Amino acid sequence: MAPMAAGDVIVGGSYEFHTWGEHDSPVFSFLATDLARAASLVRDMFVELDVRFDRAGRLAYHLGIPDRQVEPTGISIQPADLSHVVHAANALRSCPARIVDGRGGVINLDRFTEGLVHDWTGTYARALHDFHGGRPEQAVTALAPLVVSDSPAPAVYHLLGRALRARGDLGLAVPHLLAGIRHASATQGDKLLPAAAGILTDLGIVFKKLGMNGKAAHCLLHALRLRPNHPDALLTFATLFPVTDALHIYALGRVLAIGHHHDRVRECAEGLAQVTGTAVAEILRQAEEAAARVDLATWPLSRPDLGLRRSFFEGIDRLGLNASGPATPEDTLLASESGSGRPGRPWWKFW
Repeated sequence: MAPMAAGDVIVGGSYEFHTWGEHDSPVFSFLATDLARAASLVRDMFVELDVRFDRAGRLAYHLGIPDRQVEPTGISIQPADLSHVVHAANALRSCPARIVDGRGGVINLDRFTEGLVHDWTGTYARALHDFHGGRPEQAVTALAPLVVSDSPAPAVYHLLGRALRARGDLGLAVPHLLAGIRHASATQGDKLLPAAAGILTDLGIVFKKLGMNGKAAHCLLHALRLRPNHPDALLTFATLFPVTDALHIYALGRVLAIGHHHDRVRECAEGLAQVTGTAVAEILRQAEEAAARVDLATWPLSRPDLGLRRSFFEGIDRLGLNASGPATPEDTLLASESGSGRPGRPWWKFW
């Protein structure tokens, strides 16, 4: 299914400079013609914000809702303002953004902007254009200078990892995706940013392709804690435990509840049917029933160690580099933890 344009819901916007402490920071206001409809699009979803080229080839700050396949809409940046924008955004380690209706209504996006660093040079934007144009080799070449300079922008490492994966260099993709996760962390504390979820998901997919299913599951558990409605993470997670009906039916049902992904759910169901011997129609029937019960605002896996940088990297080290099946039993990988710190009953056994 083609991405859904924001169309008449979010129609570009504008920016202005506000004083934040010692700095004047740009605040990007994306204009919604109907704030209620915009709220329904972003409710319970990840909001992606990044710097890319708009259709006219201008550098612009973009907002997208990828889990609902809402394609990004951008606010172009005036060349005379660019240095001011870059200085303020880097100093604050944030680029404030919101959705407004022009009549005082506001949807705050601080959760998705705080601590997030971007590449404002246009290099990432050019590489992204090449990648989407089916030219991963050009994207890798374009991003090389940013990696050498140790750019802290998580999206740079993420895109480089995706481009390397697209050209078949799975092993080379891993360190760059890990670097992206290291940089996608909050300014204070140990929490990973919501933007880390996409990187974690792509790393999980790479590990799965490499036969490292334990590491893949570890990545996806952290990803889904940060972004529980990420279709790629949910569908990949479903394929890791094909014989555990409650897991893969729940994952497929959640993706159906998000909407816009029925073809992908069917494709995943066809793969599961080959492993389990269950008819595709029966898997889809159960998934549809599950979708009617799913609460997209709630993620049933509530382990306190998920979504933390130290916990993620310690788990990666503990699981090792063996190309094998899950290094840890399902009950351990998926168990919720009680307040006493002892493993509780896995959520998937009573969902």
